Amino acid sequence: MAGEILFASNNPGKQQEVSRFAQQQGITVRSPEELGIDIDVEETGTTYEENAILKLDAHREAIDDPEMMVLADDSGIAIDALGEEPGVYSRRWAGYEMTDEEIIEYCLDKMGGIEPQRRTARFIATMAFATKHMEPRTASSEIAGQILQEPVEEGRMEGFPFRALFYVPEAGKMLYEIHDISAEERGGHLTHREQALKKVFDTLQENDA
Repeated sequence: MAGEILFASNNPGKQQEVSRFAQQQGITVRSPEELGIDIDVEETGTTYEENAILKLDAHREAIDDPEMMVLADDSGIAIDALGEEPGVYSRRWAGYEMTDEEIIEYCLDKMGGIEPQRRTARFIATMAFATKHMEPRTASSEIAGQILQEPVEEGRMEGFPFRALFYVPEAGKMLYEIHDISAEERGGHLTHREQALKKVFDTLQENDA
């Protein structure tokens, strides 16, 4: 498996999560900024896979090293009581580019009056990966949870609006709490993005075998 990959995201929270998980596999994650890449990819796809591949293609075209593995992701939330909204349109749910606070308020307004047992949702992550001249491959995963009726203030982090709203009953923790604790404390629980990453790394290891 490659010892170094480019993760095609400028989101510091995602970079931190991916880097931390990759380090457990002996992999160093580089950011676009580190490689002098400044790309803002318009997410015009209608699926997580399409958007992930758009980001992947833009970034692998920008690198010189044909052997460097590039990894890109797209993620979102599907709320059952809202017909699986917002899906890939989390940031543009109301039809325009929303701030974190606007997303939280919009979500709670749309779910007003929905009882706790019907506030189920899934966080979904899709990873696309390839070197400069490979055919892209993808891996997806999800984590089930519930949308709270009020945000947990300690859970707020820029770029992750649903982090303050998403509770994981199976783990007995908020999703952000799973992010922030060690593997030993988690009892084996992985986030949706970590599960997808594990699939990517397992595939890369199989290809190296």
